[in-house]
Amino acid sequence: MYKPLPFRCSYESLSGYLEGFENVQFYKGYFPDSTAGLASDRRFCFVHLDVGLYKSTLDCLEYFYPKMQPGGIMLSHDYSILEGVRQAFTKFLSGKPEYLIELPTTQCMVIKR
Repeated sequence: MYKPLPFRCSYESLSGYLEGFENVQFYKGYFPDSTAGLASDRRFCFVHLDVGLYKSTLDCLEYFYPKMQPGGIMLSHDYSILEGVRQAFTKFLSGKPEYLIELPTTQCMVIKR
């Protein structure tokens, strides 16, 4: 059984590490509550999910998918090793024109049409 390693860092450490990059923004809190205050017409071209559970993965897909730009990428961690992540993608993509691309790194991605 996969057991994630306890990788942690502080908000200050992470924001300091990424401070040289443009258009990187942080929204602290639990998803989807952390989206409060974001403009409802906000669009995304790249989203990286690393949530690990069925419900949280599904919540993320339901929130970000309609806001993705055509050609935008949703990348998710732990797809091939956490059943809940796999189940959320299977359920969410059912009936959608996009298909899942499984990567050899335990990740998967979807490119928005």
